[in-house]
Amino acid sequence: MLVLSLLALAACGGGDDASESGSACAPSGEKVTIDFWSWVPGIEHAVELWNEQHPDIQVNLSKVPDGRAGTYQNYNNAIRAGRGTPDLGMIEYDRLPDYRLQNALENIGPCGAAAARDQFVDYTWPLVTFGEQDAVYAVPEDTGPMVLYYRADLFEQYGIEVPRTWEQFAQAADEVAARGNGAHLTNLAPVDFGGWFAALAWQNGARWFDWDDEGWTVTIDDEPTRQVADLWQQMIDNGDLSEVPTFTEEWNRALAEDQLLSWVGAAWGGKLIELGAPSTEGKWAVAPLPQWQEGAQASANWGGSTYAVFEGSDHPYEATQFALWLNTHPESVAILNEEGGAYPAAADGTRLPALTGPQPFFGDRDIYQVINEAAGNIDHDWVWGPTMSTTFSTLEDEMAGVLDGAQSFRDALDATQRETVEDLQAQSLTVTER
Repeated sequence: MLVLSLLALAACGGGDDASESGSACAPSGEKVTIDFWSWVPGIEHAVELWNEQHPDIQVNLSKVPDGRAGTYQNYNNAIRAGRGTPDLGMIEYDRLPDYRLQNALENIGPCGAAAARDQFVDYTWPLVTFGEQDAVYAVPEDTGPMVLYYRADLFEQYGIEVPRTWEQFAQAADEVAARGNGAHLTNLAPVDFGGWFAALAWQNGARWFDWDDEGWTVTIDDEPTRQVADLWQQMIDNGDLSEVPTFTEEWNRALAEDQLLSWVGAAWGGKLIELGAPSTEGKWAVAPLPQWQEGAQASANWGGSTYAVFEGSDHPYEATQFALWLNTHPESVAILNEEGGAYPAAADGTRLPALTGPQPFFGDRDIYQVINEAAGNIDHDWVWGPTMSTTFSTLEDEMAGVLDGAQSFRDALDATQRETVEDLQAQSLTVTER
């Protein structure tokens, strides 16, 4: 999953090389306070534990909105102003290249991060190193293997079998909507849509970005992605989908009031259902993603986050040590999972007691067996482009027209392809013909 190579950054005038960036990383030798931004629920308990155990390195936590709900914009504003970024901040994998492209991140490899490589699952490491030798730009926190969350009781009530294929999924959506009682199999809304849809294309073998010596190749509107778009277009046209925005109070109510029977989500999403619809305890189950071919086992990754030290931090060494502890120490990893639903990127994380055996909210079902299998069925060759903020914002804007019936899903893909290419070219990156 090589996201961005040093050559690609050099092509756009990308700043200091790995041997120079972070070369001054060393302990401060005195008591310090680290400013830390995160939106993980319950992370304050992990911070409290660290502060108790490390009196000379205190962490000042700011609980901030989800990145797309304002924190990324706040980062960008602070970077442009040259002041105001925290020492350590939460950034999702797909947004990390944007900040590397801006030279906004410290190389924390010399701060101890490079030596921690074996403490994290294999496919996260290229996402935080960008293929640069001896460089590390963030510490992985969690990953997002995708599965199908579904209401086992409602599936039984409606006489629906758990769909093994996407064709069966679309048929089930049609059957639920045909009841006319306001319930839907699932929802489709442009809120946080980009990463979600990218993951579904990823599962089908799409490859939106690639890099070689000739430059970047962009194929957001490739045939596997069109196939995914056509399936969801069919459900839109049939009126089979709820337009309730995901991760809102309206979504929580729809879950609690039996108006949504399932959700195509990631490993971290189970906690959101539990927190948002506690009255549904015991009724949910988890299944593998529907497949494009009967009998296949492909999954994909949606989301997952890292912690990056911003350029100009006065305490990169201490911030790195905290980030490593936060995401590898068993007590901390347990807190991040139990409080925030994080599916650990730590290599030993999936052996936590909380990630094994029956899960009470899910009717004592062993949901992590399904999630762990999904994690092993992710194609690691997927590549994130260097300006995913433009790609995602364009796709989400265009989807509003799709849901309104003003244009097709394929039109939205065409526009996203075009805007992404133009944005890469505006960054002085070479884009080859498809």
